[in-house]
Amino acid sequence: MSTQTLSKIEDLISPWIDAFESKKEPAHQIRLADDPIALSWASYHVWLKSPARRWVSLDDVEAHDHDRRIAFTTRRYYRDRLALLALKGKELTKFQSALYALVSNESPLMSDQVGMVMKLPYFYVEDTTQDEIFSTSTAIPSGKNRPSRVMQRASTITPQGRYLMSRKSQECYCYWFQDDQGYPVMWAVGTNNNLRSLVDSLYYRNRPINIRANWHIQRRSSDRDQLFYHLSNVELA
Repeated sequence: MSTQTLSKIEDLISPWIDAFESKKEPAHQIRLADDPIALSWASYHVWLKSPARRWVSLDDVEAHDHDRRIAFTTRRYYRDRLALLALKGKELTKFQSALYALVSNESPLMSDQVGMVMKLPYFYVEDTTQDEIFSTSTAIPSGKNRPSRVMQRASTITPQGRYLMSRKSQECYCYWFQDDQGYPVMWAVGTNNNLRSLVDSLYYRNRPINIRANWHIQRRSSDRDQLFYHLSNVELA
């Protein structure tokens, strides 16, 4: 498609985009009876106890002492982590900047940040679970010694951690293991996958599992120097 054609298309759709943007309500401050992060943890804990009650509004939950304690830990965790990135000279994304301002109490909660606050417990569980797994696993060699990016092989994997990864594009359960060499391994199963109950039952037996699968090397999103294997086409051996 030519540059001229693209320009014509942009000319046609830009009025629609401008009209849509103009209709978006400006963000406004949200006032709550308690710490918004403590309330988000309260909502998260409601879901853990009653899976049918997910995303309970921050206005409809009551934070308890354990919610406030983990909210304090969550603030410190992300404040320190993002400050370290800045000290290393890495530019924070728009999301990271907004998160840092929130956990540092530098700005009030705005209406366009409620979604981020509601998902913060999910992010925290995901990040701290990965921290623990990578700290106890053998590092996959990098550089010239790095294994093939994609391979098929059989191995024995041992359960290490599990969490729900919640994103706009998708939600899936991430099951983490160590293989027979101690390398970190992740098997992602969609929330709507009919096989998830089977994977849960295998995982919670907390015993080594013999599998054959395709092994894809990936980088950890929060630390590009850390590698792990992502499984696909998994078969029980």
